[in-house]
Amino acid sequence: MSSAHVRTQIRDAVVTALTGLTFSGSNVFAARVTQLQPDELPALLIDTADEEIKLNSLAGGRNALIDRTLTLTVRVVVKEADSYEDDMDEGVRQVEAAIATDPTLGGLCKYAVLTGIEIERDGDGDLPTVKATMNYSCSYITTLNAPQTPL
Repeated sequence: MSSAHVRTQIRDAVVTALTGLTFSGSNVFAARVTQLQPDELPALLIDTADEEIKLNSLAGGRNALIDRTLTLTVRVVVKEADSYEDDMDEGVRQVEAAIATDPTLGGLCKYAVLTGIEIERDGDGDLPTVKATMNYSCSYITTLNAPQTPL
């Protein structure tokens, strides 16, 4: 059992599931804040964002059940070029297929479901890119006193 919060374990599981895709190879980065370099494209950027938390049961005191819904984002990043839409769509297809292979992410969540895709062009700077931000909703349960253990 990991001592990391389940949201960290989910992010790490997605990185593992997406590393090695023909689209991006090893260019899969979690919680990256530095700018991508030209040789790192195409790339996938994985982040955990907002999390909705609801108390499921008061029974059990510190062992009370907590329902959690985590927003996980996968950003498909490609160079802005004439074929960027086809390239981006191929990245999106490969990500969807990889996560659908095991939507529980190894039992860490009840399911991870794609809830939307947002497209953003970043033509500024020396490296113009286009990003498809894929938003996944990941539902899981923990106890109040053990956020590192999914139930």
